[in-house]
Amino acid sequence: MNRITSWVVAAAVIGLIGFFAAMQPWRSTSDLARSIAGSLRESSVHVAEDAPGLVNPDRARTVIGDRAIVAAILGTAPLQEYADSDQPNRDLCKDIAELAPTNLVIVFAADKDGEYDSAYCNGPDFPDPTQTDEDADRFALGVIIAAETAWSYRTTETDRTPEIEEYVLAFDAEAGEQYGKLPRRGTVPDLPTFGRLALTAAAMVACTVVLFLILRSAALAARRKARTERARSRLRSALDARLNRLADIVLHEPGAANAEAAQRYVETLHRFREADERGQLDEVRAEVDELEKELRR
Repeated sequence: MNRITSWVVAAAVIGLIGFFAAMQPWRSTSDLARSIAGSLRESSVHVAEDAPGLVNPDRARTVIGDRAIVAAILGTAPLQEYADSDQPNRDLCKDIAELAPTNLVIVFAADKDGEYDSAYCNGPDFPDPTQTDEDADRFALGVIIAAETAWSYRTTETDRTPEIEEYVLAFDAEAGEQYGKLPRRGTVPDLPTFGRLALTAAAMVACTVVLFLILRSAALAARRKARTERARSRLRSALDARLNRLADIVLHEPGAANAEAAQRYVETLHRFREADERGQLDEVRAEVDELEKELRR
């Protein structure tokens, strides 16, 4: 394997490392979370068929509007995919948030004790406030604290809809102060398939290899330019020394200081001083060679 091939392979490996670091294809979410995320592409509220009717989905959709909030209203049965979790509804909320990354997420589902309860979390790409120094996590926590204080007076064992209503009101109040405007709901991206992941990996590898080749070409060009500049500088120094010796011959050695030789020397010296490109210096060197032969006969 030659040196260039080794570097290309190294660049491809770097591209693959970048793909795995950015996409993390080994990280998986539950099938339940994926199904809910698919439903949330069409609506701000997902409702399971066995939902107990404690939350009015139509009212929830109306209240949420196009705010950066999504909700999942599930049944009262235990979440089998999260059976080993101490907080199954919250873990489901986190999985949904990964798939709806720019939104705040509400989940109504059974907790580990079988109690029907809510969980709140925010997507990893939910933006930080623009008007304060708070971050997105603190903003989301502030909304929950403000809303919980209010909904505790309104919710009942048969009606949890006020929980969403108060959450939205708290969201509006906090967002107005910390963002200056209401964050709007972002799209829920399509789930990556194997084919898409493969294309993404290939694209990242290709981009890394192309970038390497571009940088390598630029480095080689810079190296050639520097080498050429050094060679030009050495040639110029050598010609300067030779012209100085010719000047001594023209001025001081008997028989050499004739008008024709002096004229040729002056013309050569002028061309040397004007020469900048390597080709021009080569022409001056040829003239110096001839002049040296002429004056040293």
